[in-house]
Amino acid sequence: MSNKLNFDQLKTTLHHLNTDDTISSAHGILCGFACVKPNLSLDDWLNEVLVSINLNNLNEKSAQ
Repeated sequence: MSNKLNFDQLKTTLHHLNTDDTISSAHGILCGFACVKPNLSLDDWLNEVLVSINLNNLNEKSAQ
């Protein structure tokens, strides 16, 4: 099964999540983290990519 990403939709989503990162930058952060932290959680990565969301606040996390 192949899951294709829509580049424009992903770019718009990153913009709506208030991040200055490009898609390639977000991917690079994910790859770098995966290399140094094998038990990487989604929250760890999102904390680096997203600048205005508090992932410890469940209301904000679910809204995002």
